[in-house]
Amino acid sequence: MDEAFEYLEEVKPNLGFDLLAEVSDVIELLEDNPYLFQIVDGEKRRAITKRFKYNVFYKIKNQKSKRLYFGYSAWKKK
Repeated sequence: MDEAFEYLEEVKPNLGFDLLAEVSDVIELLEDNPYLFQIVDGEKRRAITKRFKYNVFYKIKNQKSKRLYFGYSAWKKK
């Protein structure tokens, strides 16, 4: 996520912060409803941010504990 943030900040000031805000919104949503997003591999689920197409992968250990992974799909450095 650091690379995406740095790249977006080079493209346009504060664009990296927009990415962080969008990812934060997704995390809040999955904290409220962890079963909302689809299973993509075994127990791993994926939420995708709308604007940046950034993936938030996670596993539900129990209602209070989730393991998060981040990655991008459509966003590519040129």
